[in-house]
Amino acid sequence: MQYAEPWFEGAFEGRPEALAVEDGTVSLTAAALAARSREVAAELVGSRPRTVGLMLEPGCDWVVACHASWLSGAVVLPIDPTADRETLERRVSRCDLVLDSLPDGRNGFEPRPIDPLSPAAILYTSGTTAEPTEVMLSHSNLIAQGVASRHPLGGNEADRWLSSLSPTHSGGLTVPVRSSVWGCTAVIRPRFEVEAFHSLLSGSSEAITVVSLVPVMLERLLAAGLESPPTLRRAVVSGAPLEDSLKRRALEAGIPIVEAWGMTQTCGMATVEREPGSGGAGEALPGIHLEIAPDGEIRLGGATVAPGVQVGGMFDSGDLGRIAGGSLHVTGRKSGMIISGGENVSPERVELVLSAHPLVKEALVYGEADREWGEAVICELVLSGDCGDDELRSFCRSRLAAWEVPKRFDRVSVLHRTDSGKLLRRRGQASE
Repeated sequence: MQYAEPWFEGAFEGRPEALAVEDGTVSLTAAALAARSREVAAELVGSRPRTVGLMLEPGCDWVVACHASWLSGAVVLPIDPTADRETLERRVSRCDLVLDSLPDGRNGFEPRPIDPLSPAAILYTSGTTAEPTEVMLSHSNLIAQGVASRHPLGGNEADRWLSSLSPTHSGGLTVPVRSSVWGCTAVIRPRFEVEAFHSLLSGSSEAITVVSLVPVMLERLLAAGLESPPTLRRAVVSGAPLEDSLKRRALEAGIPIVEAWGMTQTCGMATVEREPGSGGAGEALPGIHLEIAPDGEIRLGGATVAPGVQVGGMFDSGDLGRIAGGSLHVTGRKSGMIISGGENVSPERVELVLSAHPLVKEALVYGEADREWGEAVICELVLSGDCGDDELRSFCRSRLAAWEVPKRFDRVSVLHRTDSGKLLRRRGQASE
């Protein structure tokens, strides 16, 4: 069976009836996905769209629309239909055509092979400390990501990869692509539901072997009692900082989590732990060159890095980190640094210390304009019991420098996050 898309070359060759994608309602074999994608591509190619907005729920129809757009020669721009009106208007205006349902399609379309170096997808950074930035990923970026991640994760044709991550983020977009590269099954759910995921992972009938999670999803699954999933090989946790205490609890519950690090500009995962609990965010994927700049910034280059962000073959990530024992340890965000009294304060470092307090469930640290300090270190806390400011300050002083101790502790019921689970640092930061 011949496919026009380069990542299908050989992945499902000789296995046309292998299951390529299923969403709980619809299942598509490799042959059915290829045929349906060509039918829809035949419908699209007449209007010659350069950029196709995909405003469908994640699932089989979304995957078909994505492949069809690529076969027609278009770039895809995933759009979250639940986004705010202003964001929707901006995304829609960026497209020549927007699909909010799958057209019927027609037969007789023979696509030309896709140039791997041509643009494939437009994604936007999460915008936790600044406005989202547009990133253009090429077909070769996507292919390289799938190829590079296979060996570190032990990927094989029998894998069933579960994900509900939005395809507007690299973590969601790369699951069906990676499955096509590996020749395995993408098990997609349109949204994360604790009970449904708990059931899928706890039983053996669905045979889920890999799952993509962000830390808040892992936290909720642990709270629901998830323990020793019988068929799960790897739970890939990324998208936001993973606290040591949460990681430890998951490993103690028999969940084989591997921490990963990456960003939109690196086509998602750039590092991953080779074994559960081996340390930090793991080693760089094969083909990724990773280094730490003199100021602590993580720099990397390689085939998965978007060409538009590299300077001299390297990309300055904006994240701070260190390498110990071959593993990357992410320590903060360069642009999120608070300047208080002339001293640099990493909000992530303060949050990490506070998260070790037995009554602190979650913490968010940011800088607030202050006449005396320039920026005052402010902390929002979700607590599990009564805890006074004096106790919190004393706890911090024993573990932090004086200038790192928050000037104010605000109790809140919930911390604001992006839809990928990252803390929304723009809130309250007068310095940006």
